Amino acid sequence: MQIDLSELVGQDGVVLAGMERGAAARDLFTLDDLDVSMDNVVITAPESLEAISTSFVQGFLAGSLKTLGEARLRKKYSFELNDVLKEDITDGLKRLLMKRKIAGLD
Repeated sequence: MQIDLSELVGQDGVVLAGMERGAAARDLFTLDDLDVSMDNVVITAPESLEAISTSFVQGFLAGSLKTLGEARLRKKYSFELNDVLKEDITDGLKRLLMKRKIAGLD
């Protein structure tokens, strides 16, 4: 299974930002269903994309982190992105993990 973030920004979009937009993307790509499916998921983006905000990542992946945990999320979802965007994803996941720890969920 592949998720192409160009569906959100087109071929010329440069930024994905906002928790609400991330949550809407989660719904669009039916991540709740994908989390429990047997399929692994590859996430790609257009070359024009320059940044993914931590808030977008939080809206997009919080449910997956809750359902799968960090190790299973990283195994199920692979990010075929440039190094900058991979770091953006990592930073967003770190924020989610920190929030869960502060809330006493981990």
